Amino acid sequence: MAKERLKGRISFTIEKEKQVSKELASLATFVGLADMKRYLERLYASLQIDKERTNAKLPALTKARHMMFIGNPGTGKTSVARELATIFYKIGYIKENKLIEVSRSDLVGEYVGHTAQRMKQCVTQALGGILFIDEAYALSRGGEKDFGREAVDTLVKLMEDYKDELIVILAGYPVEMGQLLQTNAGLTSRIGEIIPFDDFTNKELYQIFMSRLDQASLVGENIESVFMRELAILHSKDNSIPNGRFIRSLFDHVVRAQSVRLLREENRTTRDLTRILPQDMRRAFADMEFKSRREQDYYRQRNRTHS
Repeated sequence: MAKERLKGRISFTIEKEKQVSKELASLATFVGLADMKRYLERLYASLQIDKERTNAKLPALTKARHMMFIGNPGTGKTSVARELATIFYKIGYIKENKLIEVSRSDLVGEYVGHTAQRMKQCVTQALGGILFIDEAYALSRGGEKDFGREAVDTLVKLMEDYKDELIVILAGYPVEMGQLLQTNAGLTSRIGEIIPFDDFTNKELYQIFMSRLDQASLVGENIESVFMRELAILHSKDNSIPNGRFIRSLFDHVVRAQSVRLLREENRTTRDLTRILPQDMRRAFADMEFKSRREQDYYRQRNRTHS
């Protein structure tokens, strides 16, 4: 009898794990994001146990909680937020598969009362789903005549008033988001989850790049060592951190480099059109470095002109 119960438990666990994998599959395709993936696994487990509590006529304990995404540019905050509406809806965390994406310009008004009106409209529009405020720290910026502070104060009140009807996600850079939390004492208590989006490692950047090649039906041949070496050289020359946006730009430069190479070759085959070679990578990195230097020279010259 004990053996049968154990067998049943094992079967039940396997089915549950399959279900978790199915519901969270879309996020599994994202490189990195360990903290977000762990959070979703915990949330899914809580919701499943809540269903059993409800069936046993016990109160459900999991409540919708507003969130904050903190990370440097290009670490996936916006992309994940767009995916979360579908995931949250599938696992029963929100009522509608809906995400309303806004920024400061959508929320801050131009005269007294206009900001509160704008904020209320956006929150009302997002009811049942997610309100995603990108670069949320910008709300608190501005001079004395700016209505950003009013936007924060109004948002805090609405987050409480509608805490059971929507999820608000505030996103931005680490230091700036810390400053935002200091502008209103009630904001911190309204945030139930703070999810860090770490910078990508070089290996993760390579995985992202290879994924982009695959999506474009391209194949990289012996390019990993070139990618890693060129990235290390870039790190030594530039203190900025490569991220998802960097990979998008690199991909565009690689495609151009491949096109220039292929145009010089005769008797091109279909296979040739799909191959990305080490020389394409070297050319792309060199072009990006040249573009960066040219932009820096332009802004230096511009600053001299205006000083």
